[in-house]
Amino acid sequence: MKTSRKKEEDTPLLTLLAGMVRKALHDRLTDLPNRFFFDQEISQNLKDARKAGTRIAIVLIDLDNFKELNDAYGHKTGDLLLRQLVDRLRPLIPAPEYLVRWGGDEFLWVIPGLKSEKALVARFADILQAVHAVGRENPRAMELTASIGHAIYPDHSRSLDRLLQLADYAMYQVKNSGKNNYFTGPHHAPGASPAGTRRILQNRAIPSVLFNRLNASLKTENITIVYQPVRDMVAGSVHSLECLLRWHDEKLGEVLPSEFIPYAERNGLIIPIGYTLMEQAIARLREWKRHQPDLRLSINLSLPQLLDHQLYPTLSRLCAAHGIAHDDIIFEITERQSFLERPVCQEKLKFLRRRNFHLALDDFGVGWSNFESLYKLPFQSIKIDKAIVQNAHVPKGNRVMKAIVQLCHGLGMEAVAEGIETEITAQAVRDLDVTLCQGFLYSPPVNDTAIPSLLRSRPPPSPAARPRKTSRLASGIDWQRW
Repeated sequence: MKTSRKKEEDTPLLTLLAGMVRKALHDRLTDLPNRFFFDQEISQNLKDARKAGTRIAIVLIDLDNFKELNDAYGHKTGDLLLRQLVDRLRPLIPAPEYLVRWGGDEFLWVIPGLKSEKALVARFADILQAVHAVGRENPRAMELTASIGHAIYPDHSRSLDRLLQLADYAMYQVKNSGKNNYFTGPHHAPGASPAGTRRILQNRAIPSVLFNRLNASLKTENITIVYQPVRDMVAGSVHSLECLLRWHDEKLGEVLPSEFIPYAERNGLIIPIGYTLMEQAIARLREWKRHQPDLRLSINLSLPQLLDHQLYPTLSRLCAAHGIAHDDIIFEITERQSFLERPVCQEKLKFLRRRNFHLALDDFGVGWSNFESLYKLPFQSIKIDKAIVQNAHVPKGNRVMKAIVQLCHGLGMEAVAEGIETEITAQAVRDLDVTLCQGFLYSPPVNDTAIPSLLRSRPPPSPAARPRKTSRLASGIDWQRW
């Protein structure tokens, strides 16, 4: 009787303890296992695999641009999408496989007893389809996509840390190649040794390394600005200077902008980096205006920066401190559907234009090319992508270029041809009445010490370029109303 009564008394306590343990091992939002669960489970998985001679797959699933979606629509929307996604993923991952909430927008999928890597990769398409389905069901999610990377024990490594690094590396290879895909290998460059793979991992795509080094570079000023001029072919002078980021790290060496800028945008580091470098560039602009009073500064603006509440107060303060007019600052916005269609982004752009900042649509002609945005949003200039510009000398490419230039002129917008590298391209562009040109033919990106001499050197005006009149259509648009 005493034993029976003791069991009855212990049952509620045991239930409470079991519930507490479960909460400690599971994510509160999605009810998926968390990292603590993973740490315990993977140790047993590896022991079993070593004993039985079997394989384990580690798969990282990272949602593309999810932070931007959170910033645009709020965390409630983001949380709802995550729960809906997990509901779709669960049926695709049967036991003993398990899915872990690895980070805010990242999941880790573990497959003990893997039979075939080829069969595993084939299943990645189902995962991507599940992600796409959530996007289709939610208008705010728009094009919800994911990038997937994987590594296999013991094929790629017997070390858990190395397996995680390799999966991370594979996933970031997908990110850098356009996202919305999965990694198919090899897990090191063709012909490279495993030691070479380790060097790649140590020097590049490990997020923790990039995060720590980027943070350190903010203090050591290893991230710098170079400036590439946009030439006014009528006046024969520099119209504006585009700010471009460069990063030379003591340990990583030269890191390409295509490697660190997307990572900085995704992790919020682009905001402090951007403000630090804006301050430097605007201070330099004040000095350079002594050589050329009408000089402008062109700054690439990412979505996290646009949505940051401190953007306008910071810009206003910097411009006032250095005596720079707002319309001397050009913000280049890269053409991107998920960016420009969002109402909150449209309002931010209109707000900046009302405050007299100049807005330019960058990389026009590739990707989205939604012409509706040209009259809905207050862009004052369009930078035509080099893929189109560099074909302006061939008949079909010339017709495409001509149509875009006529569209710009019809809307009263400046057309800027970027990526000009040869005299043949330059002549074709001039023949189309494009007066603003940028490219290595005129100048590569240079550091700030080279700018004064660049401003003093004035090539003769182009005989083919001539001022154009603003169209009646454009003159009837009062952008200040925006």
